[in-house]
Amino acid sequence: MKKLGVLFAMVMMLMVFAMSASALEPTGQCGDNVYYTYDSATGEVIISGEGKMTDYDYYSSDSPFYRSDITSVVIEDGVTNIGRCVFEYCADLTSVTIPDSVTSIGCMAFEYCTSLINPVIPESVKKIGEMAFRGCSAITSVTIPDSVRKIGRMAFSHCDLLTEVMISDRITDIGESAFAGKSLQNIYVDEGNTYFTSVDGVLFDKDKTKILIFPQGKDCTAYTIPYGVKIVGDDAFYRCENLESVMIPDSVTNIGYEAFVGCSNLKSITVPNGVSSIGPMAFWQCSRLADITFPDSVKSIGYYVCEFTAYKNDISNWENDVLYINNHLIDAKESIDSCEIKEGTLTIGDYAFMGCRNLKSMAIPDSVTSIGDWAFDDCTMLSDITMSENIENIGCYSFNGVAYSTNTENWIGDYLYLGNALIQIKDKIYSEIYIPANISVIADNVIYEQFFSVEKIVVDENNKNYSSDEYGVLFNKNKTKLLAYPVLSENKEYAIPEGVKEISGLFFGSFNLNKLTIPESVEIIPEYCFFFESFNFNTALTDVYIYNDNLNLEGTYLGLTYYGYLPDTESFFKQLFEKNKSYLEGNITDEEYYEYLAYMESQIVVYGMSVDYEAVPYGITIHANSGSNIETYAEVNDIDFKDINNEDDSVTDKDDSDTDECECICHDDGIFGLIYKIIALVQHFTKVDLLSKIFHIGQVCDCGIAHY
Repeated sequence: MKKLGVLFAMVMMLMVFAMSASALEPTGQCGDNVYYTYDSATGEVIISGEGKMTDYDYYSSDSPFYRSDITSVVIEDGVTNIGRCVFEYCADLTSVTIPDSVTSIGCMAFEYCTSLINPVIPESVKKIGEMAFRGCSAITSVTIPDSVRKIGRMAFSHCDLLTEVMISDRITDIGESAFAGKSLQNIYVDEGNTYFTSVDGVLFDKDKTKILIFPQGKDCTAYTIPYGVKIVGDDAFYRCENLESVMIPDSVTNIGYEAFVGCSNLKSITVPNGVSSIGPMAFWQCSRLADITFPDSVKSIGYYVCEFTAYKNDISNWENDVLYINNHLIDAKESIDSCEIKEGTLTIGDYAFMGCRNLKSMAIPDSVTSIGDWAFDDCTMLSDITMSENIENIGCYSFNGVAYSTNTENWIGDYLYLGNALIQIKDKIYSEIYIPANISVIADNVIYEQFFSVEKIVVDENNKNYSSDEYGVLFNKNKTKLLAYPVLSENKEYAIPEGVKEISGLFFGSFNLNKLTIPESVEIIPEYCFFFESFNFNTALTDVYIYNDNLNLEGTYLGLTYYGYLPDTESFFKQLFEKNKSYLEGNITDEEYYEYLAYMESQIVVYGMSVDYEAVPYGITIHANSGSNIETYAEVNDIDFKDINNEDDSVTDKDDSDTDECECICHDDGIFGLIYKIIALVQHFTKVDLLSKIFHIGQVCDCGIAHY
């Protein structure tokens, strides 16, 4: 699957770059009330009219300007938004004039306009979209005006002549790799900015607890991260090829995704005691990195953490075809047919034994406390597993596809246990899931994905690690961490209990949940917490009440939805619908149908690997105190906001009086329920309401899914 995804991405890129420049008509429309004229003799385009320009699909030829030979663009006053992908790949474009009426520059608007020189962004612009100027390799300087509040991820990445950037006092949100370019040496921040600061040209959050961007072109070979920093952010040291050593202080607790990716001259790294999490691909392509130290405090190690490093390539670091870093098992050769994990091993990293199809048995020693995502995935012969009695965490699908899980004798009803761990439940709709008293660990895939089809979670009151409330919501034992909200819950309102400090993992919400209240006690909402909401998964949520003024919502995607472009989307879903219909009519066998569903799911995964996206508001209202961080988040992301002190606190539920009672497919335990789950999975990657909007069949119940 991994190889297939990479191949698909490569094919897509080849298709993009193989396209020739498009012929541009002398006049045309590029918005509901926006028009253009084109002078083929000079290459100049004049945009006029009022309102927004059209948002075009990613990597398509929908935009009239896509790959055209235009050389200059003049946008006249009255236009308010520069559309998504509108001038993408216009390689001859050298200049653009943007009027004071423009407030937003769309995602990928000028991507790979490789001749564009130093565009002037007016004081009216509030948002620069994701990848807006990515690959504009002729840009040597850029002034971010005081009006800008948000700069999207990779907005100026691969602008390889850009040497320095000034961040104004009003910017509150800077996306990952926003200024990733090989010549960037300094990022400066206005002293009045309350969200960011810089030290010696390096970007930090305001209180210097998170290092965000170390400029890629900075001319130094050694760097010491200041004491007090707790988080090394995603892509923080992205391709800093000049660095030979980085000292990490013992104040650091987390190292992010791709934190040191591509630091090709980095020779050694010592992760200090106190770090609990090392993100995926943290040291990917650090080709000279030969000496790596991970402390015993580490509980989670992401996939490919040391791929393409000298350490991994050194055969002397492998023990019986298994790679360790100190007391952490990182990788194993696919050819391995037996393995005795050494005593004292604390963690098994993501993907560690993935694809080891000759492995038949595995004794996980009691020293192991954590097993990573997909750690034993596709170990098709692995039938005999002894679980550590001290296991504290099992990642997503750690034992997916192993012989143990495919043997029906190991299942107790709909549940698959391994020792005192619940590692899988059957894919169907549940009115209730019961967690017995002896269960000490629930695998992440059960919590964050398989609870997707549950109305209520009930935990035995004698369980020492988990608890639930009267609404069927899953918590840790002392209810300081919310773990899972049942998606099929019929509750229209839910108030997270006072005392909860953290919403853990992914909050899926519910098809029926209209109002969510987050109390003052909640201090942590992790990044991507509301990520699956962002694919229009939850169509019911309209109001979120937040009582902690200082709660950091950046990166959570609360109130934002994603637009993802899948190749030939409509054809893809029509094919899915026709096959479902054929099966229901008895025209194909069970075996043929399930084989088809497996194929379609694989295609979704492949397409998902190549999706580019941007975040836009989808219609909720956030209620909080005026002047709080919450109001700033809402303002920056164009989300409706209301002062919680100046309104009626009640939220009107949706009127169900005219809705006929029905047997919706989302409550069906049979094939209808399976179809529902496939549709819901697809809707994670598209804004399309498949049955009701594309195929116009049946009715739609409160959950948003068509039924018959």
